[in-house]
Amino acid sequence: MTRFVLVWKHAASARGSGLIAVVFALLLIAAITGSLVTQTRTDLALSRNLELGVENDLSVEAGIVFAIFNLSDPDNKDPFIADGRAYHVDIDGKRLSLQIQSEAGKINLNQSPNPLLYRLLLSCAGEKAELLSKAIAAHIMAENGAAKVFLTIDELKRLPGASEEFVSAIEPFVSVYNFRAEPDFNLAPERLKALITESQTRTARDALAAPGRASLNRSGIYTITASLRDSAAGASIRSIIYFTGDKREPYFVLDWRRVASRRQITSHESVVCEEVQSQ
Repeated sequence: MTRFVLVWKHAASARGSGLIAVVFALLLIAAITGSLVTQTRTDLALSRNLELGVENDLSVEAGIVFAIFNLSDPDNKDPFIADGRAYHVDIDGKRLSLQIQSEAGKINLNQSPNPLLYRLLLSCAGEKAELLSKAIAAHIMAENGAAKVFLTIDELKRLPGASEEFVSAIEPFVSVYNFRAEPDFNLAPERLKALITESQTRTARDALAAPGRASLNRSGIYTITASLRDSAAGASIRSIIYFTGDKREPYFVLDWRRVASRRQITSHESVVCEEVQSQ
């Protein structure tokens, strides 16, 4: 009898150990399954984000191409006005904002002396304007009979006192592609128009503000920026296009880059260009 009881207890103990092992195995399988499900969901989310990013980039690129065709088509009777104004278009279900700015409407960065550039620096840099103005003039001063010019706006960041935020603030108003002594008033951004007219008389202002034929010129260098209006991804592309006016080769792409549609200012204060009162 005692032997039977011992055998029964041993069998019960074995069954209990087996049950515990099965429970642990089920818990392990459940943990692995949960991990796989979580990883699959993460992979699907990443794939969707990647797909959405590519889709947004292609839509923005289509916006640039749309603007190029609008400006280069000689039969288009209603081309975009390249004075920096924004146009809203829908392309393949995406809402885009297109901004076209003629480089002829900006300040020639490589001109010296340049009183208009100094006024712009004063409005954006305040007390640093004098230092920056001298640094720009020194950069483009002729050395050994050869002038050293700015080839890109980003080169300004190398100058003393010129921060990334400051360069971003004046970038819409200066150009290395405009060789005019004065910007084309009809193609200038509104902030620059205000700087041009601040020291002018009423008669001169009316003359400058008169609409000109230059706003419909199909040739020249243009900056085209396309951005998605309703996307948190913030896809935005800025391109610089040279329109030749020649039907055989209507345009050349000088620059094409992806930029942040909403600039992230990392400093304590963002640089804002204010109106400068006439002295």
